[in-house]
Amino acid sequence: MAALGAQVTPNWNLNCDMPGMDDLVIRVTVRLSADGQIIGTPRLQDTRNDPTWRAASEAMLRALRATSPFTVPDGFQAQEVPFRFETKRQCGNR
Repeated sequence: MAALGAQVTPNWNLNCDMPGMDDLVIRVTVRLSADGQIIGTPRLQDTRNDPTWRAASEAMLRALRATSPFTVPDGFQAQEVPFRFETKRQCGNR
């Protein structure tokens, strides 16, 4: 599943200068079809009501949509896929 997450990060555009952006974890569950399309709406986990978390999570949802369809391995079955993304890792790569 790490390979699926690696497809998303190039599309995840964060404002890394925003205070607190460098220390967030965004967890989201996505249902993928056998051909890598997103089915339904991705579900954010551990939601928070602060502007920095909202900005990071909204950017993550845009990145997921931009990545779809995912490149999935042969024999992939439709399933829910949990993702965990760290802003520290993403902002550190810039």
